[in-house]
Amino acid sequence: MARKKSYTDDDVINAAKIIVDKGLEPSGWHLREVLKRGKTTNLKIDLDRLRDDGKIPEVVEKKTEVSINLQSGNQVHTELPVEIQDTFNRLETEFSDALKDVMVKMNSAAYRHHEQLIRTRLKYAENATEAAISAKTIAEEAAVEIENRVRIQVEEGEIQEDTIEELEDRLEELGNEKIDWNATNRQLQEKNLLLSEHLDTEIKSYQALMEKLSSSQEAYIVLDTQSKVVLSEIEILREQLSDLTVNFDFIKEKLVAETTELKSVNKSLEKIENQNTTLRKEHEEMLVSLRIAENKLKASEEQVSELLVKNSGLQMRLSQQQMEA
Repeated sequence: MARKKSYTDDDVINAAKIIVDKGLEPSGWHLREVLKRGKTTNLKIDLDRLRDDGKIPEVVEKKTEVSINLQSGNQVHTELPVEIQDTFNRLETEFSDALKDVMVKMNSAAYRHHEQLIRTRLKYAENATEAAISAKTIAEEAAVEIENRVRIQVEEGEIQEDTIEELEDRLEELGNEKIDWNATNRQLQEKNLLLSEHLDTEIKSYQALMEKLSSSQEAYIVLDTQSKVVLSEIEILREQLSDLTVNFDFIKEKLVAETTELKSVNKSLEKIENQNTTLRKEHEEMLVSLRIAENKLKASEEQVSELLVKNSGLQMRLSQQQMEA
């Protein structure tokens, strides 16, 4: 994420002028030291751009030349001042040549004294200059060391600033992700609430189906009991029908045996025929009862099969609802 610069081109130009006035070459970390803000890399890029545009002055090296010319010689001859010469001219008649020589020697001695004093002072100045140059060299070395140390600290500070910017960007991203997660969480909570309501509805439906299934099972048990009773009754009727069939066969054989006696015993035959008619009627009635019982049994079996189909459907719906829940 790009950030706005904390300085302007005018700030860079003014800081560069301050550095040039100190006799130093402007650089990124020098500008950072003056401005107290910004990155050295960005400051170096802006410095090169402004230098190409001619807005940064060039550094003028200041050289200090110290030249000491010493005049060698044991004796220096100089002319007397004008006042002394006039006085000498006035008093020339009064003093002898010896006095003139004395004055010249005294002047020469004074000059030699001043010359020796100048030499001593110059020697002291040379020693002081050498000491200053040595101190300047030491100071420059210390300044270079300090500059390197400051440059390293500035670079470490920039690395820390980059790390802080990355952490701030990451914090902002995490904030956005937190907002997204909160929105997703709210959606999931709403969906969970809807699912809970749907689950409650399904549980109620399941309970209703279980009650209905229990009722169906009770009805099935009742119908099964009734069907068993009907089947037992049908079995009894079948046994009775078998007995009647046996009796009918016996009577039929008896009738066949007594056919020869039919003519002689008409009255007995009529009686027997009446009995046979009665038996037939009873047999027909028993057949009708048997058909009715069979129809009832068939209806009961169909009802039982329908209940079994409904029970299997209810069990399937119950298993599906359990799986969905």
